[in-house]
Amino acid sequence: MATGTSVLSTLVSARRHVALFLVAGLLGDVAAGAYSVASRLATMMSRLTGPLNQVIFPELARLSNEESPSRLNRLNARITMVSACVAAGMAAGGVVLQKFIVVLAAGSAYADASLLFAILFAAECLGLAGMHFNPLIQVLAGTKPLLKIMASAFIVYLPLSFVLSGWIGIPGIAWAGLIASALVYTAMMVVSQLLLKKQIRITENIPGLTV
Repeated sequence: MATGTSVLSTLVSARRHVALFLVAGLLGDVAAGAYSVASRLATMMSRLTGPLNQVIFPELARLSNEESPSRLNRLNARITMVSACVAAGMAAGGVVLQKFIVVLAAGSAYADASLLFAILFAAECLGLAGMHFNPLIQVLAGTKPLLKIMASAFIVYLPLSFVLSGWIGIPGIAWAGLIASALVYTAMMVVSQLLLKKQIRITENIPGLTV
């Protein structure tokens, strides 16, 4: 699990770094500077995600091993609802306070990067909201489904960045990142639900087992 999580984190980090190369190559150094500032501010969310993951991951992995599939399904639904509401609130806060945060942290010279920050921050919030899917999927099916999801998101992200950057400029690459994060979140939610339903069907078909 530790190896799988490390690989997943590497793929997410790689997407962030590739974004900066794309901005610099497609839109120039000035755009790269603004994007870099917005990205560094947005990824402050990862400072929260890391410690939380160290605490939550083993607990959720333990519950995934110990609880019955039907109870685990209900617990997963509650966590998904709560985490989605918290992430939505944080993303909304980032939108409302985008200019204040960027100007406060980077100075008025980077005020134009506020929209980029809001988009990238929303993508980070999605990552936080879907954090609980990681241990659940790994316990039920291993790391392979997660690697497929992350690799597919990376493949989708690259052409989408080219298309959107040519259409709306530098915000296009930020929007491509948000779309990729939304696809990852949706895929992880769907996969976790399918795995739980499969486990419920298996336990229901075994005589003497209660769920």
